[in-house]
Amino acid sequence: MSVYGGGGGGDYGGSMPAGVVYAPAPMPPKVRFEIIGEAWDLFQKQMGTWVLSVLILFVITFTVSFALRFSGTLAGLGAIGRDGDADVTLASVSFRLFSSLITNLITFFLLGGLYKMALKQIRGLAIGVSDLFSAGSVFIPLFLTNLLYGVCVLGGTILCIIPGLIFASLLILSPLLIVDKRETSPVQALKASWNVLKTDMLNAVLFLFVLGIVSVAGVLGCGVGLLFTYPLLPLGYALLYRDFFGLGTAEAVEPRFSEPQNPWVSGQAPPPLLPEPPAKN
Repeated sequence: MSVYGGGGGGDYGGSMPAGVVYAPAPMPPKVRFEIIGEAWDLFQKQMGTWVLSVLILFVITFTVSFALRFSGTLAGLGAIGRDGDADVTLASVSFRLFSSLITNLITFFLLGGLYKMALKQIRGLAIGVSDLFSAGSVFIPLFLTNLLYGVCVLGGTILCIIPGLIFASLLILSPLLIVDKRETSPVQALKASWNVLKTDMLNAVLFLFVLGIVSVAGVLGCGVGLLFTYPLLPLGYALLYRDFFGLGTAEAVEPRFSEPQNPWVSGQAPPPLLPEPPAKN
């Protein structure tokens, strides 16, 4: 008897071979909201490390952003006395773009460190604050991946917001693929994330929304609580990555499951055979 049922023709004939039982094809994993609770448990086990790491991230990004804005203000004030309004406006826009680029470069680098830290903890390895600065070896592909991710989300948002949410949700695992598998290109990472999460699109969108709400809930506590809730983002994404891609060291970007193979469809090979169950006396 086949797990796929009878009937049909195809390359394998119109009836199942006698005495053959086909193994059921593995089904793709689903997005689990229990991950948020798992992320909280992991955070509690290394609370000091996570709080200090997030604090350092916030201090660095704020300091760099403030310094760039202050420098831009001084440069703008100096330009007012020398140049016309058009030149001042052009200089201001150029400096803002430059400041945004520098801030994003630093932010993506530090977020990559948080992702590596989360993956290490899930693997049962010791983590430390130094892991925050451990993404240097994948910095360029990580930056390009985040840049493409942002372009996709922005483009989708322009197209009536909802496509932006879908892009943001289905591509969310791409930075972790870069961090965990260095040979993966940015385009490959984006495609791989999209392909595995599209099988559970609605839950992926809801998961991103719920995890985002939970992770920024600390803002309500005068901002200090953010140190205790923000780590749920990298931990949650890393757990989702584990569910869909595993935590092995495979060189290829392959999901943990394969598409169900139907022996009645022409051109598809059947699943592995299982031995025929013994006949009952």
